Amino acid sequence: MKLFIKTETAGQTDEDGKKSKYYLIYGEDMQGERVERVASLIQEALSEIIQKEVKDPRVEWATITHVNITPDLRNARISISTFSGEERLEQMILTLNKMRGFLQKKLNERIRMKFIPILSFYPDKNIPYAEKIMRRLEEVMPELKYEPEEN
Repeated sequence: MKLFIKTETAGQTDEDGKKSKYYLIYGEDMQGERVERVASLIQEALSEIIQKEVKDPRVEWATITHVNITPDLRNARISISTFSGEERLEQMILTLNKMRGFLQKKLNERIRMKFIPILSFYPDKNIPYAEKIMRRLEEVMPELKYEPEEN
């Protein structure tokens, strides 16, 4: 199945006077590529929804780092990251999971699919893991430590 993505303006407007609407059109292609494209489309649309339409300050600095979708496109696991600290990240994940219905509804308005995946939000463990590795490398090799230049 091949997946084509078409963007048009529709319905309500944002600051620019336009609102994107995404359509999925199917043809010939590999299943894996289709899942990746849908994941990318969901990541883009959800990021826009969280940034522009969610007014909750608890999710203000949420960043969607990755979207994993099951091959049947029924479930989506969304990895969230923030630079606001681990405690804030946990609160952000709880809030986003409580908003799941609202976010799925908004996603359905932007993406035309037979089924909108059930969204599940999880903390992205890669950034803290990378920071931990960097600290250990700095201990072993002090010359790797970043020191900003003074003007």
